[in-house]
Amino acid sequence: MLLFQNNIHSQSNINNCNQAELLVKAFSKYHYSAIELNDHLSGIIFNRFINLLDPYGLYFTNEDIQNLSQYRYNLKETIRNRSCNFLKQVAKLYEKRLVNADTLISIILQKPIDFSLKDTFILSNEDKSTYHVNNKNLDKRWGKWLKYQILLQLFTPANEGDDPFAKESSQILSTEQETVKKVKLKEKSKINHLLRYHKGLDNYVSTMFYDAIALSYDPHSTYFTLNEKQKFLTSLSKETYSFGIGLEENLNGEVIISRLTPGGPAWKSGKLNKGDILRLLKWESQKPVNLTNLNIEEVGEILKFSNSGSLEFTVKKTNGQLTSVKLIKEKIQVEENVITSHILKGEKKIGYISLPDFYTEVENQNALGCANDVAKEIIKLKKENIDGLILDLRFNGGGSVAEAMDLAGIFIDEGPLGIVRYRNSKPMVLKDMNRGTIYNGPLVIMVNGQSASASEILAAVLQDYHRAVIIGNSTYGKATGQNIFPLDTAQSGDFAIHQKNKFESGYAKITVCKFYRITGVSYQLNGITPDIILPNMLNGIEYREKLNPAALGSDSVTKKLNCKLLPELPVKELSQKSKTRISLNDRFQQILSLNKSISSTIKQDRIINLQIDTFKKEEKEISVYFHSMDSLPNLNTNIYSVENNNYNEQIINVDTERKEYDELLIKNIQEDIYIEEGFKIISDLIKLTKLNK
Repeated sequence: MLLFQNNIHSQSNINNCNQAELLVKAFSKYHYSAIELNDHLSGIIFNRFINLLDPYGLYFTNEDIQNLSQYRYNLKETIRNRSCNFLKQVAKLYEKRLVNADTLISIILQKPIDFSLKDTFILSNEDKSTYHVNNKNLDKRWGKWLKYQILLQLFTPANEGDDPFAKESSQILSTEQETVKKVKLKEKSKINHLLRYHKGLDNYVSTMFYDAIALSYDPHSTYFTLNEKQKFLTSLSKETYSFGIGLEENLNGEVIISRLTPGGPAWKSGKLNKGDILRLLKWESQKPVNLTNLNIEEVGEILKFSNSGSLEFTVKKTNGQLTSVKLIKEKIQVEENVITSHILKGEKKIGYISLPDFYTEVENQNALGCANDVAKEIIKLKKENIDGLILDLRFNGGGSVAEAMDLAGIFIDEGPLGIVRYRNSKPMVLKDMNRGTIYNGPLVIMVNGQSASASEILAAVLQDYHRAVIIGNSTYGKATGQNIFPLDTAQSGDFAIHQKNKFESGYAKITVCKFYRITGVSYQLNGITPDIILPNMLNGIEYREKLNPAALGSDSVTKKLNCKLLPELPVKELSQKSKTRISLNDRFQQILSLNKSISSTIKQDRIINLQIDTFKKEEKEISVYFHSMDSLPNLNTNIYSVENNNYNEQIINVDTERKEYDELLIKNIQEDIYIEEGFKIISDLIKLTKLNK
């Protein structure tokens, strides 16, 4: 949840050792909890650092960790003294272990693998200290890891309709040699990418250390390089300069085009296609860069190099032919943040808007964000004389707090919208500064476990004012706000703009405040509980704030507010009617039935059996669950049709790209069982409201 951001350039070239000190100073100065870097926090940072470098215990040994443990509880002194010894020692050891691992892979995969032996591999997110083994056993752990990766690949469908679980083990193993080659290439590619990290392995290790420091304060604080900061800000924006291509790596470690953005420069060229392998990139007036030995991150940084000038792409087509094309970046919409509205036309005429993100233009305070775009769509829908409105916040991870406040003001006349508290300060009221509403009719808000941050602010205030019926599942539980600070300000305290040609010292996204409902109660950790609970398709496999041990706690504040609440909504009656429908709905009952089996299937992944028949049995259980979820019948609802409003329809009819996208949206809305239930709930709300008048 971003509050604001300062566009600053660093005063001087700062080495990796000083960087850690600046980062700790920034957290000491700005973080909400102001946790002192003591022995306890030092131990947390140390463990997190090792886990970031070696998440599966494949590189470091027990002896390595013991040798490094002299730093475990005294990182405060190491950082304060700007000592490079720790990072240098880790980087040197890490490089040695990566080279060793590359050799081990070759040695292990030279020999036949016995898949009939009973063996297990421990893979746990809870206690990674069990990963590290002694030097003699490291090759055994690598053997188990490679065996696990090969089994995963063997039981991955080769194409649509393929069911490896229906085959005999002997038939599965007929492709073993080919699979071993793929796994070997994949694992060696990961190691080689680290060894030839574009900024040097020392810088990679240092960046992981900075990440470990930030994440040890709370799960939403992080360290940013300049490129990472820009990427984050782009995720909050509606538009960005781009070539309109997505990238991914194939099993050979080659960077390929994964998708083309309709209407983007690459798409309009007609010369690039999904699956093309990138070979050369040449900026105007620059030497060409051979991409053969570069990874996806390195290629991505080349593409971000500039927003002006042309870039020549040379790609290898699927037929082996080399093709070149010159492209210039254009400002295109971030597709994930496009807002559009539809009409659900049935017994009632209900407007439907899906809001994927609370985007804004962070670096342009005068720009209009998502609240303005939602308001425009509501005005279009009101011209269609809608009877009610559904606002879908499912999978909306948040964004700008200011946009959440503005959006709440669309539905509420005036009054406090929540409470915010910064470190060592009194609680402050967040107010709706604009009188009046754009929409005051029946309203339903859809949420789920991935609705977070700004989504929760909006859902909470509309629930507390009795302005909307909230339906779905409990939200994520993030009630904290973050700011982005340039690290040099931790030392100077000055936000003055420095010369643009200076070296970037990096940035820190730091949690600076907590949010509370108008009741003074925090939704941190626990989230927003909907008025009407619907069966959760992701029950048991969703990750929530409360599961992160570094998350800030939940509390409450006392603040007298003058709130003019609306009359209570008939939530009990609506909930009972919904429960009755769900009990009679086959698809919802299938979801409930599948959810009963998930805890005994998904959560038993800690110890993985590597004997092929046992592995097949256990993986099949997991596969059956997800296949069952994917294969739930997508039935077109017969209680309404999904249509565009007249204004959007006219635009879509002359825009081929948008028409194709809109047809997919309509299909998804028409088949969404949760939207169908939302339509029924808001229809009941309209009827009950009329009866009570």
